[in-house]
Parts: sequence; structure tokens; C-alpha cells
Amino acid sequence: MTTPTISLMDAYMMETLFSKGIQKEDFLHTMKERKLDKYMYFDDSFDYSELNSSVKDKEDLFEDAIKKNQYTISYLTIGGLKNLLNIKYGFVEEKDYILYDQKLENLTVDHKQLKEIKALVKSAWRVIESGKKSDDSMTISISHVSIL
Repeated sequence: MTTPTISLMDAYMMETLFSKGIQKEDFLHTMKERKLDKYMYFDDSFDYSELNSSVKDKEDLFEDAIKKNQYTISYLTIGGLKNLLNIKYGFVEEKDYILYDQKLENLTVDHKQLKEIKALVKSAWRVIESGKKSDDSMTISISHVSIL
């Protein structure tokens, strides 16, 4: 089972919509109709017509990513990682984790989040479980492969 790979900008657009209440089923239906630009009336953060172009001929890949709630980002910078963690989970630097150059530390996640984050960052980042908080949560660090 391979994890679908999408661009950071596509992830931003999808996760922004999901975080603002768009249901995944509605998104998938709209995607198949190639009418994602309708979301510009719902949220003006992005030009969602660009997402129409990204999805074209890759509908199965996006559907797989959305249904599994798991995908990899093709090229992920530290800024992109911070933004995506905020959009997708509401995590905020200095409140939920500490950032050192190319390493994020002391982030507490549950098992589902851990699985999703590992998939998101696997192109150039490594997740290290640094401590268990409870049966449901653990503390992790995320480091760029260049500093491992």
C-alpha cells in the first residue's frame, strides 16, 4: 500500500477547507465535477481553481489521500510543516512545540495524529517518538533528514 503524494499547496487548500467545515464527501463530489473553484465563495484564502488543475487526471490519487486521511507532501520545508500542522491540527509554535532551526520538539500527539504526521513528512523528515505521555498520547520530535 503506497501513500499518495501531493503538493504542499494542494494540502494547504484541502486542509483549510476541511478545517472550516467542508465535508470530505462534498469535496470529493465537487472534485469529480471539476468545480472546486466554487470554494472561492466559501473561503478566499486561495484560488481554488488551481486545485482543479492539480486534480485533473489524478482524481483517484486525491480520493485515496482524502479517504485514508493520509498522504505525503512532495516537498516540505520547515515553514510548510509549521503551517500544515497549524491548519490540520491547530498546533502552534511555542504553545504546542519548540522549533530549533530544522527540528521541531516536544509535540504531543495521539496515535492517529502520529500515523498521519509520519506519512505527511516522510519525503524529507523523520518522526522520533521521544516519550510516552499516556496510553493515548506521546511526545515526538520531527527532524529534517539533513541533521540526523
